[in-house]
Amino acid sequence: MPNFRATDPRHEAVTAEAIPARAFVTLRAADANGRCRITTNTEADAAGLLGFAPKAASSGKSIHLYRDGDVVPGFTGLTPGQEYHLDVSSIDTFANLSASQWTRSVGVARGSEHLELRFGLIQQKTT
Repeated sequence: MPNFRATDPRHEAVTAEAIPARAFVTLRAADANGRCRITTNTEADAAGLLGFAPKAASSGKSIHLYRDGDVVPGFTGLTPGQEYHLDVSSIDTFANLSASQWTRSVGVARGSEHLELRFGLIQQKTT
């Protein structure tokens, strides 16, 4: 039996655009109104990483998020103990990321279906 437990998404944000289910979201400096957007592979988005949205929401709506330290259920095929990074609209291992893309470590797999969010270093993959 695992020694962790999934948490509930208890943090709240307002969307600046439609957010799909199971997406990482960010706050961009250009969004003076403080609304979250879908994370992309830019340095600014990696720096503004806010959390993980388990459910979809339309623009201007409130959305609940998992944040740093939370355990997110519902993944498949994760390697326990492996660190995962942002990869466009999902996650992957650093070795599998494309060269020149910006990324940020987002968590460690706590089983094949659970990711413990641990927001780490922002970096650009060079090779």
